[in-house]
Parts: sequence; C-alpha cells; structure tokens
Amino acid sequence: MLFAIVMGTFGGTALAFYSSRWLLGRITSRFAHHVTQIKTVRVTAMVFGAIALAPAIFLSVMGGGILGIRYAGVLAEAIGIGEIGQAVILAVEVIAAVTIIVTINTAMGALMGILFARGMR
Repeated sequence: MLFAIVMGTFGGTALAFYSSRWLLGRITSRFAHHVTQIKTVRVTAMVFGAIALAPAIFLSVMGGGILGIRYAGVLAEAIGIGEIGQAVILAVEVIAAVTIIVTINTAMGALMGILFARGMR
C-alpha cells in the first residue's frame, strides 16, 4: 500500500504537470492573443492546479485505499500477477486519479484566466 501511495503521488504529480502544461499551451494558443493575456491565463491556471494537488492526492489515496484495493485485488488475480500486481494496479489508479483531477482543475483555472484576460483589453 505504501508503494502505491508513493509511486502514485510522484507519478500522478509528474503526469499532471505535463498534461496540464500541454493543455495550457493549447488553450493559450487558441484564446489568448497578447502577452499579458497569455501570462494571466497561465498564472491563473497554475494557481488552480496547485490548489487542487493536495486534495487530489488525498482523495485518490483514500478512494484507492477504501474502494480501489478490492478491485485491484480482483484484477490482479484475474491477470495472474498476485500480491505485487495489486500494489502496481493501485499505484496506477492513484496516478490516474491525481492526473485527472489536477488537469481538470487546471483547465477550469485557464477558463477563469481567459475571463480575466478578456477584461484586460
């Protein structure tokens, strides 16, 4: 369980960083036209993403520990990878949950940043 938490936290944070960065590049190229607008969108999105990181880790670990451990055990037995596979599957669940939550919150922050940037004209 500790392996899944540690690997899920580090892997989810790294993957969330890169996916949020890619998403911000797409959003700013489409909706922001001036340098100040691009900076506003990026800063607002980064603040929203940073605020979401701690609750995302907490929710994914608690959800994975309570609900996911049963499904991870069943899936590991079905695949035939045993006890070690259960920890790996749980780590992947934590990585996916952290990445999805942080990326969605970063996108919401980018949308708020677009609204702020449009008012800067």
